Amino acid sequence: MRAIAMPRSLGIARWMLVAAAVSILAGGCGRGRDEESASGGGKKTTIAVFIPNGGDPYFQNKSYGYIKAEKELPNTDVQLFDAGGYENAEKQIAQIEDAIQRKVDAIVLSATDSRAVCGSVEAALDAGIPVVGDDILPTCDRKIPFGISENSVQVGFNDCKYMADKLSGKGNFVMVKGPPGAQISIDRAKGCKKALKENPGIKILGEQWNPSNIDAANKLMDDFISTHGKKIDAAYNFNAVNALGIVNALQSAGYKPGDVEVTTIDVHPEILGYINDGWVSGTVPAQPVRLAYEAAKAAYNLQAKKPVGGKAGLDPCCDKREYTADDEVVDKEELPDWDDSNAVAPKGWKPPLQS
Repeated sequence: MRAIAMPRSLGIARWMLVAAAVSILAGGCGRGRDEESASGGGKKTTIAVFIPNGGDPYFQNKSYGYIKAEKELPNTDVQLFDAGGYENAEKQIAQIEDAIQRKVDAIVLSATDSRAVCGSVEAALDAGIPVVGDDILPTCDRKIPFGISENSVQVGFNDCKYMADKLSGKGNFVMVKGPPGAQISIDRAKGCKKALKENPGIKILGEQWNPSNIDAANKLMDDFISTHGKKIDAAYNFNAVNALGIVNALQSAGYKPGDVEVTTIDVHPEILGYINDGWVSGTVPAQPVRLAYEAAKAAYNLQAKKPVGGKAGLDPCCDKREYTADDEVVDKEELPDWDDSNAVAPKGWKPPLQS
């Protein structure tokens, strides 16, 4: 570094003052992130959001809720990371671990597998990063600060009660139950069975877990049709993507709309068409936009040391837990007047997902 010569005309005391000023200016250029934040220098709050399956319209709708919250929260950057499928737990874990290394301010997590993510969740908490469970909550030995979701047991109950009522309490069901490691699929199936037990005239012919995609659901329903044929009166399914696979199988096997009772959970553009065409009787919307919006706000408040809502002790997953409303089935008659703002992103919305 080039030395700075002290001018002869400048006294020692005056030169020391100049040197001190230079030192202060130099220190100001190297201020840390915390100092910038305290002085209003513009440090952004980074919230990393992790979802299991960005190809599912349900999570595309949720993505809109996260970004909606980002626009309302002060100086906040919401980053969306997609695991690419429920089966990709290792990828989601690596994404979370990278966020911990980057020292994000908060995490929102919809888990690929409710148990598999526990190690990375605990690592985040140990690093002082608050974790909000959204929809598919981690089920770990250590609690997270806050979780928000639908009441999945109630959602599954409402779905299957609607189908049982349509069949007047008599008939044969098959169950396409969705991913085995996600607590949301476990709870939805549990709620369905609870509803069916209240109808002794209902029999479950077959049930199986499956990946949450159209092809897997199509194949499983093909197998059910091959085994049980026209004995099948209704088909429970984990979500709208699985319902599309079920309808594909019914169409390929020569069934007509209404031959097999199908309702579903979540909103998908094709499902809305199938409701109008009679292949699907209705759907439980499950409010993904609202869930995501509230989860992102809770994450912001936690990292800012502000209080969050919810009730303590409601669920062993979390210090505090909150549910959205327990949705009823929206059917063809109700669809024209249904307010979709809590469930559907604006037309043309494209989520800014990172892999």
